[in-house]
Amino acid sequence: MSVHEPPERQAEYVMKGEQKLKAEAVGTSQDEQVAAARGEEAASSHNRRDMILHSVGPTSVSGAMLKPMGKKHVLDEWRSAPLGVPSGPKLPAHLRPLLVPNGAALRLQLRYQKYQDKVRKLLKKADASQQQEHAVKASGRVVATSSMALAVALQAKEISAEQPKSPPLHLKPEQMDKWTVGQDWTTLQPEAPLIQDCDDDESDCTRQHGFVNVMEPTWLLSSIDQRCAETASSLMTQSSTKAQPSLARQLADVRLAVLDLLFICRSGVDVNLRGRPPSSVAIHHRNLIERVKTSNPTELKRVTRIFESLKSDMFMPAVRCLGWLLTKTWRLLFNGLHVDLESLHHVRRVLEASEGDVSVVFAPTHKSHLDYLIISYLCFAYGIPLPRIAAGNNLDLPLVGSFLRANGSFFIRRSFKSDNLYKEVLEQYVHELLEDGNPVEVFIEGGRSRHGRVCKPRLGFMSMFLNYVKGTSDDEANKEKKTVLVVPISLDYDKVYEVDGYANQLLGKPKEKESLTVLFRSVWDLFFLRLGHSYVRFGEPVPLTETSSLQDSSELVAQRMQTSGTITSTAIVAALLMWKRAYVTQEMLETRTVWLVEELEKRGATVAHVENDDIAAHALSILNVETKPNSVVAPHLQYPVRALELGFYRNHLLHIFLPEMAVIGALDAALRQRSKCDEGFSTHKVDIWAVKQQAQKIWHFLRHICRHEPIDVDSRVDQFLSEASECSVDESSGTVTVDVHSWNTSKLTSFVLSLNWSFMDSLWLTTQGLWSLFEEHMEHTERDLVRRVQVLAKELFLRQQLCHAEALCSESIKQSLDFLVESTVVRFERSQDGKSRVLRLYSDARALEDLTREVNARRKPHSFLWREDELPRNLTREEALELMEGAQGFRSIYAKWMAPPATLQASIPCLSTIHSASDGSQPPVHVPVLLQETVAALSRNVSDTSKPRYFVDGTAGFGGHSRAILQRFSDAKLLCVDRDPEVLSIAQANLAEFHGRVSFQNGSYADLAKHLEAAAFPEEVDGILVDLGANSFHFDAARRGFSVLNDGPLDMRYNQRDASLPTAADAVNKLSEVQLTKIFKDYGEERLAKEFAKAIVREREERGKVFETTRDLRECIERIANMWKSGDKGKKKKGKRASKMGSTHPATRCFQALRIYVNDELHHVDNGVKQLVNHLAPNGRLVTIAFHSLEDRPIKDFFRELDKKGRIGDDDDDEWEYEDSDEEDEDVEDIDPLKNKRFRLPRRKATKATEEEIAINSRSRSARLRCIERIL
Repeated sequence: MSVHEPPERQAEYVMKGEQKLKAEAVGTSQDEQVAAARGEEAASSHNRRDMILHSVGPTSVSGAMLKPMGKKHVLDEWRSAPLGVPSGPKLPAHLRPLLVPNGAALRLQLRYQKYQDKVRKLLKKADASQQQEHAVKASGRVVATSSMALAVALQAKEISAEQPKSPPLHLKPEQMDKWTVGQDWTTLQPEAPLIQDCDDDESDCTRQHGFVNVMEPTWLLSSIDQRCAETASSLMTQSSTKAQPSLARQLADVRLAVLDLLFICRSGVDVNLRGRPPSSVAIHHRNLIERVKTSNPTELKRVTRIFESLKSDMFMPAVRCLGWLLTKTWRLLFNGLHVDLESLHHVRRVLEASEGDVSVVFAPTHKSHLDYLIISYLCFAYGIPLPRIAAGNNLDLPLVGSFLRANGSFFIRRSFKSDNLYKEVLEQYVHELLEDGNPVEVFIEGGRSRHGRVCKPRLGFMSMFLNYVKGTSDDEANKEKKTVLVVPISLDYDKVYEVDGYANQLLGKPKEKESLTVLFRSVWDLFFLRLGHSYVRFGEPVPLTETSSLQDSSELVAQRMQTSGTITSTAIVAALLMWKRAYVTQEMLETRTVWLVEELEKRGATVAHVENDDIAAHALSILNVETKPNSVVAPHLQYPVRALELGFYRNHLLHIFLPEMAVIGALDAALRQRSKCDEGFSTHKVDIWAVKQQAQKIWHFLRHICRHEPIDVDSRVDQFLSEASECSVDESSGTVTVDVHSWNTSKLTSFVLSLNWSFMDSLWLTTQGLWSLFEEHMEHTERDLVRRVQVLAKELFLRQQLCHAEALCSESIKQSLDFLVESTVVRFERSQDGKSRVLRLYSDARALEDLTREVNARRKPHSFLWREDELPRNLTREEALELMEGAQGFRSIYAKWMAPPATLQASIPCLSTIHSASDGSQPPVHVPVLLQETVAALSRNVSDTSKPRYFVDGTAGFGGHSRAILQRFSDAKLLCVDRDPEVLSIAQANLAEFHGRVSFQNGSYADLAKHLEAAAFPEEVDGILVDLGANSFHFDAARRGFSVLNDGPLDMRYNQRDASLPTAADAVNKLSEVQLTKIFKDYGEERLAKEFAKAIVREREERGKVFETTRDLRECIERIANMWKSGDKGKKKKGKRASKMGSTHPATRCFQALRIYVNDELHHVDNGVKQLVNHLAPNGRLVTIAFHSLEDRPIKDFFRELDKKGRIGDDDDDEWEYEDSDEEDEDVEDIDPLKNKRFRLPRRKATKATEEEIAINSRSRSARLRCIERIL
């Protein structure tokens, strides 16, 4: 049968094949075969559905073929079936099409076409056994999935007439009863189990959830009542991770345009919670004047001005316009916007059950500026009256402020403590909004959370709400009792687009003030962002009554905001990446993800709907975490900005493990203290009472870090000790025996401790910062102390004495300070001028020293391969004060002192590092070669110290030498030059703390004159450093193509941004055999240069080989080298080569030769050194570091040339000047730049690395340092 035959003929062949296979395998009767051939129904619709549902089991060809044919009959029946009409009152005509799930029918039709093609292929097979085997392999699981989808669709069709509806949320109880009587067919049935339709045949949908994706077309087409239906979640939620269409495609898609217009026309209500239209602005103003108790005309005028700055004027056309814009925006930003419908219905049921005069306040978490937009959008979609949003007046921008007011926002000042009239007007305006029946939305955290946790609640608005329920006057005594229902809402994102700014602010960078420029820039950035999924869940409402406590109610709301959150995929992966902080592959990450999800679900957490197999890949792509070609994941936690970004997402799940963090942290600290006494034993015995005391202290501290409901710590300790397999409790003695090996290898213990240690570092740093308070002549505010603690943290981090970069977070330091205030270690007092609060110590020096020692015992120990773990070293008072001296005179702490540029944060490979811990927990730091010798060579005695010194680092690299130069010469200015712009960007970030003293130029040191002019440096400088050859970065980064061992593109260019430069691949694929031989021999000193070049050309010409990667070239050279090594090509060259076939890879010299050729390194060395000495000032020095004789030889030759000309001598040599011969051309004399200059060599022989340095950094073994000084 040909696929080009007419459809009628194809259908005839298909039906005949079906009829024949039925007769052979199924054994149906002749009448049934004829009926099937004619397309007549052989069974009822119910029986056919059962046949399809049970067709998963058979593995014969006939079974595989009958399933698609049965689907076709059911699909035809579906299309021809009459529209289901529910019982009771007739449904409006515009709602009837919505009861038919056409989306499911279209999916079934596509699947049927796919199976029809499979049937045609099966009919061409002659052997029945082959047909059967092919059918089983090709369509086994696909048929099962499709059959289940068909069953769901049929069930949805049968119950379409019974589709329930929920009443709008704005109806009163008496109106609710009338609505229910008039709409009998909408009575809510018991909620059906959630069933997912898996469009992805390769995934198994295992996790059930109650989220509804509000971006689905079926949801947008639904009415408000259908969106509120509880059973809608079973069919509307999708778990797709597909990217959404771009804005251009959205605007060009007519279907989406119509869909969005239908959505905004059918959404929104123009009444408030009391079922009437909201009062106008004029009425609000009149009532406010009556509420404010003042008769002073001046104050009345000010009341009017304050009201004009506050007022919110809801305008429904503006609301619909915003709804249309947000629909487009969500489709652009998110893969899905998911709402937990069950939690929304629970809020509705609580509202219905409340008695009296009930007002509603929404209290969402605040992580992004998108929060209030999402809440307003959901209220608009679900028919909830739009809330009046309390926003900061920094958002009251021209045009934007008016548009936000029309959508319900009212703007308040950030601070008004001393302005009593403003406070009274604001409070009365809030009361007026509540009295009018408008929901109010406030962010009780005060501002956006920069660290991902719920912040300490501010009490201002909560006190206003309590005053509202308590403020009943005498004429209102007979009215209904007032209640304010505060609804906690948790908004969680896979990615928060402001998080990079948060990280910099936590490191001290001032917040950028809101303006139209900032707004437009943020809107522009949104077009290029993909934020993954967003989740909204409603917590248990908190009623405020006359008997409510302000502090307790506020804490309860904050706790429920935290605990009602959704654990996103990025939170899971970020926590896992910050767990071990060592080598991890994507496969290892996926395995750990499954384990962590199970632990979270055991503790009742709501986990994101993304399937376990997709969590890791989805999160890595959203977070832009680098995954190398060998599947190694590199999160770059050595950079504080990156660590704080990942910590922001990790903190989303902190509250789940918070009680265990206290218990396990206390037991671990007790075990480490006990290990000093029981060293060498496999078990340790610990006193349970001591563990409980320690757990109490840790728990009180952690409650400042993360909001959590109160717990009985002692009971939690007893429960953990009785359930943990590593622990054996002896109740008679009150001790617990712990198996040390099981404890150290426990996944849960290790993971929970990793959550705890960074906050313990912050607490320890804060206690060290308290030494500043002993300076009696100085007063320190909270901001001053935080600044000093961050300076201390920075110094310790650079010295590798601080493991966790996120401990530098200013908010963690402030929360630690709050804990110390609560613990009566410090107190706040008014300053002498009365303008600010300052900190005073309760404790003496000995008590503070004991406190720092106690906190230090809870920190992460240092791990070693050759001895037991050790506690980190504690600082003395003198050491801490010395390190904090750098805070003097600072007004703004550094922002990005260790962070790479944004474009490089996800792509910087591993650096040359020193690891002091076996698991790689210490932050990696670049190791400069011959550092002390270089600084010593550049040092000299200068009589005139009034003039600034100028230095040049001609090969800046990561800035290791540059940092040492700037630290050694405090008044020096430095010019950093490097040919590699990527490396130069990293150096710029690493030297950010020296801003104003260092300049950067991309280019070669051979063009130093041009760089000096561009940087406004003098033509002659005091010192020049050139570290020749490639950087360690180039060899460690496989994508740069320098390394023999790492697979990557065959590039080798220092400047990859210059497309005009040839790559190593261009040389290998285009140069002739003679040219390649010359390159390998001259630049690599390779003895088998000719054989290697011949093999490369032969691979190209005879086999059509194209060398694209380092692996291609390496394998070709390895084959030839192995042949010569084994003696297949002659004994003579075998003997010559045998000495070179040691541990060095045979392709090393060829790679070196190509690198030198591509970057023209020897030409730069030849010309560069001659130019560099010309830019030395008197007494200035040039220092060169070479790693190969090819680089070192031109330098030695140049020094010999100067010596022959008599330009190298001693300081006391009077006859230094070189006299030219009579035959020398005068033009040559005029252009000689070194004619009147004299030099000396401080050391004739090259300086080599010491044995100690070689032991630390093996790459320094071949380094050679030379120095020349200009004396006149």
